[in-house]
Amino acid sequence: MTHRERKVPVLDASIRIDGLPAAGREIVVEATDEQREAIAAQLGITDVKRLQASLRAVGFRGGIRVTGHVSAVIEQPCVVTLVPVFQDIEEDVDRVFLPGVEPDKA
Repeated sequence: MTHRERKVPVLDASIRIDGLPAAGREIVVEATDEQREAIAAQLGITDVKRLQASLRAVGFRGGIRVTGHVSAVIEQPCVVTLVPVFQDIEEDVDRVFLPGVEPDKA
């Protein structure tokens, strides 16, 4: 899939490096009903009951380091009985995003 063929993300929390304050930026994301429905459809699960993220982005070696926490509650059918199964997701985040060469420009 080329850069031009990529789909627009359902939930976008894009950050521009050139707009990031030296002290960093706090980012709080909470998916709307429509976004949660679209995410569930993409994942092939019954429902995303809640999806939230509390993040901090800071400049890091020409890129951005993002730390924080993501939490969600999802519903999917049991693979054996098809009874709804609920899962609480609680994950800490620590990711570094560095600039690179776009695939169609390499």
